[in-house]
Amino acid sequence: MFDWDDLRYLLAVARTGTTLAAARELGASQPTVVRRIAALEAATGVNLFDRRPSGYALTEAGEAILPLATRVNADVQAFADALTPWRRSTPDIIRLTAPELLNDFIFPVLCAFKRDHPGIQVQVLLADRRLDLARGEADVALRAGDAPDDEDLYVRRMPDGGWTAYVSQGYAATAGAPRTPAELNGHVLIAGEGSVDQLAPMRWLVRSAPEAEIVWRCNSLTNVQAAIRAGLGVSVLPCSAGGSDPELVACFPPPPEIARPVWLITRRELRRLPHVRALLDAITAHMQAHRALLAGDGARP
Repeated sequence: MFDWDDLRYLLAVARTGTTLAAARELGASQPTVVRRIAALEAATGVNLFDRRPSGYALTEAGEAILPLATRVNADVQAFADALTPWRRSTPDIIRLTAPELLNDFIFPVLCAFKRDHPGIQVQVLLADRRLDLARGEADVALRAGDAPDDEDLYVRRMPDGGWTAYVSQGYAATAGAPRTPAELNGHVLIAGEGSVDQLAPMRWLVRSAPEAEIVWRCNSLTNVQAAIRAGLGVSVLPCSAGGSDPELVACFPPPPEIARPVWLITRRELRRLPHVRALLDAITAHMQAHRALLAGDGARP
């Protein structure tokens, strides 16, 4: 069975004659339009378009089903419109997922957003794995690392997130704090376990101090921060977390090679919804206003 939503792509290409023009009309990417038409043809087992240098032209089969596709698409839209009075009486819900140590950073903007948009509920989702936006596991995501390679996702670049090494005030008073990455070898380390061990800044820490003893391993950054605060040793944290913790001391300025790009992501069709767009803009403004904290500009020993 084909995806009913693919009929929108069929009608747009038939109207405009090219996948590029259809993509502009639909607010999608051209590869998405090409893929959705191909998926519709594969599901039905019928070639609906002739691909020509000048664009897409309906085949005889495409011409035959075009009136039916138009009627079905209109019926689907009428179905959605009929639900509008009830849908508007229900608060809009946006499911937001973010790295665990960014949750505290974004809670203030969510509180302000709730005051400005009392009819919108934002649910913050915590998970040990990255939730799949394309499959609808979340609506909006804040993520650090590589940008997602999915043409169905809308991706907005945020200010980069700096990382550096931290110790507790107690540790610094008794054992001192490394003032350069080279001095890490003279201290004990808190390293990662599982997915945390695979983070580029954590790999940098271990690689920078091959002679240092690893006294503790943690499988979440929240636990890494707790272990540093307890005085167990030295480890790395995002500056947005370490710089906000009064019990921690930054050892040296954030090494630029372990800064991580941060992305605000949603599905393209959700971006067009006013309440989702409002949340994206609010988070963007908050991240821009706190660019210095994210980058670790104040992380001076």
